[in-house]
Amino acid sequence: MTNRSGRKGGDQPKTTAPRKRAVVVGRRSDAWRQRLLDAATNLGCLVRHGHIQAINAGGARLLGLPDTGAAEGRTLAEFIHPDYRDVLADLLDEAVVSGASIPVKLRPLDGGSIDAEMHVAHGGEDGELVLWAVDVSEHIRIATTLREREQRLQGIMNTVVDGIVGIDDKGIVRSANPAVHRIFGYLPGELVGRNVSVLVPEPHGSRHDQYIQNYLKTGRGRIVGVTGREELAVRKDGTTFSVELTVTELRHGKERLFIGVVRDITRRKRAEEALLKAYDELELRIEERTRELTQEITDRRAAEEGLRLAAEVINNLSEAVIIVDTEFRITSANPAFSDITGFEASDVLGQVPNFYKIVGRDPLMFSQMWKNLKGDGTWSAEIWNQRKNGEKYAERLSISVLADDAGNVQKYAVVIADITKRKQDEERIRYQANYDQLTGLPNRALFMDRLAQALATMGRGGKKLGLMFIDLDGFKLVNDTLGHEFGDLLLKETAERLAICVRTGDTVARLGGDEFTVIMPNLTDPRNAPLLAQRILDTLSRPFNLKGQEAFVSCSIGITIFPDDATKASELIKNADAAMYRAKEQGKASYHFFTADLNEEVKQRLVLKNGLSKALERNELMLFYQPKLDLRLGVILGCEALMRWQNPELGMVSPARFIPVLEETGMVVEVGEWAIRVACRQIRRWLEAGLPPIRIAVNLSARQIRDGTLAPTVANILDETGVPPTALELEITESMLMTDAQKSVIALEDLHRMGIHVAMDDFGTGYSSLSYLKRFPIDTIKIDRSFVSDIASNPDDAEIIKTIITMGQTLNRRVVAEGVETEDQLKILRDYRCDEIQGYLLSPPLPADKFETFVRQRSGG
Repeated sequence: MTNRSGRKGGDQPKTTAPRKRAVVVGRRSDAWRQRLLDAATNLGCLVRHGHIQAINAGGARLLGLPDTGAAEGRTLAEFIHPDYRDVLADLLDEAVVSGASIPVKLRPLDGGSIDAEMHVAHGGEDGELVLWAVDVSEHIRIATTLREREQRLQGIMNTVVDGIVGIDDKGIVRSANPAVHRIFGYLPGELVGRNVSVLVPEPHGSRHDQYIQNYLKTGRGRIVGVTGREELAVRKDGTTFSVELTVTELRHGKERLFIGVVRDITRRKRAEEALLKAYDELELRIEERTRELTQEITDRRAAEEGLRLAAEVINNLSEAVIIVDTEFRITSANPAFSDITGFEASDVLGQVPNFYKIVGRDPLMFSQMWKNLKGDGTWSAEIWNQRKNGEKYAERLSISVLADDAGNVQKYAVVIADITKRKQDEERIRYQANYDQLTGLPNRALFMDRLAQALATMGRGGKKLGLMFIDLDGFKLVNDTLGHEFGDLLLKETAERLAICVRTGDTVARLGGDEFTVIMPNLTDPRNAPLLAQRILDTLSRPFNLKGQEAFVSCSIGITIFPDDATKASELIKNADAAMYRAKEQGKASYHFFTADLNEEVKQRLVLKNGLSKALERNELMLFYQPKLDLRLGVILGCEALMRWQNPELGMVSPARFIPVLEETGMVVEVGEWAIRVACRQIRRWLEAGLPPIRIAVNLSARQIRDGTLAPTVANILDETGVPPTALELEITESMLMTDAQKSVIALEDLHRMGIHVAMDDFGTGYSSLSYLKRFPIDTIKIDRSFVSDIASNPDDAEIIKTIITMGQTLNRRVVAEGVETEDQLKILRDYRCDEIQGYLLSPPLPADKFETFVRQRSGG
């Protein structure tokens, strides 16, 4: 049955309407009739034995009668809905006794139905009843409307992933949505009634009530009214975590409430702190739950207040919330929608949102969206959208179905979060993890990934791939002389030049320092690789203009071919590296292919490296001593300590093999300190054994000088062994001085001030020798064996040696000739008045005990 407003009839929730006492007409009494005429619009009538005796004008209109007289004589049942007729008599009797109101449906003559609340009282005579009824149809309609609004709002709030908690001015939690329970680890309803300080870590937790009271008194607070403040919170299990907090104060009369919007930003904080993890997606699901609205009309005010608070919360959210109908046309949007998209609500109402069109262009995503909405009722995704001004931004969509009690879809709630910054952070982290910050080239990680992919592709297609390792020659000199700023400029320009040289599809990467690589896939003929290598050599040989400073470098290139040389990435890298070092050994500024002998050399170096790592602790290293003869006195005054390695598996290993490995691994610093200590202890033993004072020369490495602790280390060793500084001589080479002149000057001057002798080894093999004799505290010059070997047959070498000896003695430096092996060489050196000689003509390097015997025999002791 349809009422006068066109709504469906049937059972309605019981309502309580304001009672208005109707004026009642008495039987055949003018006074009663007059009172009925003067009554309000509500129905009032006099009934005897089920028949209407009199009715007021308002009742006549309500029942569809033309006038009040038309009701007289009619039965009351004619105007009662059939569903209520059978029980009407009983209800009337009970109402007379109890005085309670009766819910009833009236049936006017003109059709339809009216929901009414009826009151009954005894009339003036036996069997006479006074009835009055109030039309409550409008109240029922309002209650229904409120319930529908509640359902829509509840659906919206349930899509919010941020926690929303409401507290009173005593700090007591009055409401908390599901997200609060999820974030803080509490069960539903467990927080309500508790103090909000349980969510705040110490020391602020115990002071939280005082904070609220201070704010209520002064109106000043550090959190209230501040949007997006980062704070620490504490879960139920006691763990603390970071949240983004927005607190809004709401006033309702004298009541003051505080609404807190809490977002767990733990994952975002981790992403910010880890810059190299990258990273997990920040899950945003906005869920909200409001208080259940009572079904009674008496709770209307509370329901309206709850709706107002919830609407205000949604309006204060930083996420956009829009409602769309079943055709996906926007019906409402909160203020944050305009903040994020730039579109005002008036621009989009009735329109299909732009994200729906974007998702629709991806059939797979569009299909998945509808599958999830029809199945689970929710769907979320991340897409790139466009603001009103054309700017691109990233957004996270969360769509939830809003359905009625029967499960029929009514609308969809859409929550949109702007995640542009997070996406930009992720992209920056990805870039930093894969690209070199200085040159913009792929770094080692991306290089390894691309090499692995290229090898897999080439392997499937049966094609070849070339791999180049490029190391700059002379870069350290530029870096040390001009400074790191200019070194960085040179590396950046090197990267640009390499990028121009390679083919489309090749990958240029920087592994670190001055090392670069080139991956050359689809190499039809390995003989084409040298074309690229030569182009790189020519390009890098051109001068570099670094802010007006001209610099020159070259490069050494190692080349290996897949699958000819190896099939695994690690082996190819090792091969290219070995080939590059071979290019350096052959004079630099060249390229070299990997060959089988190089591979064997790499394996041998690995064996040596592994063995040397345990050589010191196993006492496998030892010092041999090669005597030095004073030609004027004819006595042994010194010797050079030469390192030897006796390995159980390899036997006696030549220093030429293992010293470069010590340099490469950095172990040379530790081993060098060991050599100085062993030499000093040996001096002490020889002195105690009665030998004349012997000065032992120990070779230094460039790493020891650069280490910065050489002088203090030597001083400690001298104190420990009780050896005088004059008994120790430290040998360096010209190339070491060239590598790091500034540090070398400081280290050698410290040693010289201690009284330790300094010798320059291999003199004449480099350049700027005279300048080094002036700049550095050099006591002894050692002529390289390459000049001594041909002194008897090559006049040029003889003249060079004569010049060195004359120059050294003029500068008050002692001169020692190395590698003396023949009597002719010895005679010429005597004629040139060389101070000392060293070589196999005198003696090979000897163990300590045999050296002691040799000295005693020479001295006749």
